[in-house]
Amino acid sequence: MINIDISTVAKVQPFEQKVLAVVNTQLNKHWSKYDFERCGIKGNIASSIHRLKSKGAIFEKVICDEMDNSGLLHKRIASYRLVGWVWC
Repeated sequence: MINIDISTVAKVQPFEQKVLAVVNTQLNKHWSKYDFERCGIKGNIASSIHRLKSKGAIFEKVICDEMDNSGLLHKRIASYRLVGWVWC
């Protein structure tokens, strides 16, 4: 049996849940803001990733050039891949 102190369990907000739902569809993929937009999620992805990290998520971040949904190339766009979770 695992004892969990409920006061230390962080609540994942609805927008963060959407981000996690997309990331969990392909765990080996790095997701950019444009990938999230293609999945219908628009908003500040980097902020959501930051909040999820503070709640124990471990993300790998890579910087690369990325094509947006209208075909324009953008330099140095961050892409994230969920690696796992830290449980205390």
